[in-house]
Amino acid sequence: MNYSNIKRTIISQQDSNDFYFNIFTRYMSIHLTYILIKLKIKANQVTLFMLIPALIGMYFISKGTAVSYLVGGVLFVIHDILDTCDGEICRYNNEYSNIGALSDSLIHFFSNFFMIYFSVIGIGYISDFEY
Repeated sequence: MNYSNIKRTIISQQDSNDFYFNIFTRYMSIHLTYILIKLKIKANQVTLFMLIPALIGMYFISKGTAVSYLVGGVLFVIHDILDTCDGEICRYNNEYSNIGALSDSLIHFFSNFFMIYFSVIGIGYISDFEY
């Protein structure tokens, strides 16, 4: 299976009118998905792997500086791209599982909740500075 066949198969299985998804996330994820498929990495492995940039991003966001917010934001974009990759791999391999859906939902819930939580902590650090 070559790159154009994998790309055509994955894109034909997704239908979204979301601007961010179509212009950015899919554009970035399709290349990474191709590599992950060639490496025979499963969708559930990518789901667990996307937790790493989310956790590191939470740490940076909690620091409350402009640079740390930028780094944390980039890490959350990587988290989003990996999230798209796990769905593309799942659809390409036609491998759906309840455990995969549950783990994906749990990681979304916790990463979104803690991103807000640590953002508030970071804002607390900002309010400690004198202007």
